[in-house]
Amino acid sequence: MASRAYQLIQEAQRVKNALELAGYLLTDIDRDHGLARGASGDALRNPNARAESAVAKVLGVEPKDLWPSRYDTRTSKRHSPQPSVNYARPPAIRQRRKDRAKLAGAN
Repeated sequence: MASRAYQLIQEAQRVKNALELAGYLLTDIDRDHGLARGASGDALRNPNARAESAVAKVLGVEPKDLWPSRYDTRTSKRHSPQPSVNYARPPAIRQRRKDRAKLAGAN
């Protein structure tokens, strides 16, 4: 399960980096697309179809390209309902640091 959590962290970071390169903040997307404050940021961690679409539109890609785990690879349709693994919370930064230290000590 930890590897899935780290995958989610990397996925969110990749989207945030792309937005930064494009010159957008998550708050800009919320405001410009009529979303509730924080909706775009929440979409990085939890499924939110409307916010996912807004982020993807800003980046000029399809939501399925940003969040492949939330879409069926064969049909490109959004999973409904979303698999429970898509709502898993990644470990806190303190736990990630401990995990990294263990790995470094094992090598």
